Amino acid sequence: MNTDAEEVTALIKKAQSGDKDALSMLLYKFSPFVKDIVRYYAMMLSREDREDLYIEGLIGLQRAIMAFNAGRKRRFEDLAYISVKNAIYDYLRKRNRKVKLPTVGKDDDVLWEDLILFKDDIEKFSRMLSDLEKKVFRMYLKGYSNREIADKLGITYKSVDNALQRIKKRLRAFFSESS
Repeated sequence: MNTDAEEVTALIKKAQSGDKDALSMLLYKFSPFVKDIVRYYAMMLSREDREDLYIEGLIGLQRAIMAFNAGRKRRFEDLAYISVKNAIYDYLRKRNRKVKLPTVGKDDDVLWEDLILFKDDIEKFSRMLSDLEKKVFRMYLKGYSNREIADKLGITYKSVDNALQRIKKRLRAFFSESS
């Protein structure tokens, strides 16, 4: 084990025993790690929502610190990644549940027109994407990681990352034109 991993393990043990300074040091040390994870889930969110995701990520990191068991031969970073990602997923799920969509009835002509217009927007945006970008975007929306998408499509991780960057750029442009 290298000295950095030993140092992290020592700080984790202190934090688990109630040392607030050790916990603060760990949160500070791993904050760039949390920001990197949040960046992938916050592509079309407002600054405030990104900040909320970051805070949720830090809460997930704190859970990982308290749950880590050095005797299990597992890297802390692996547990932290899973914990941060799950905290972000939980927040996004709760956030999306708060947004209630109106029920669609047979007599709601205006609502049906809105849904048809929305479907047209989706189809218009879809035509802006290449076949590869469509596949990558569908898998990304289903929750696959960049690595999983690369493995399933038989392409490099960088190709997936580049495709997602192009999709994000097109989404921003598309929605700025629509509004």
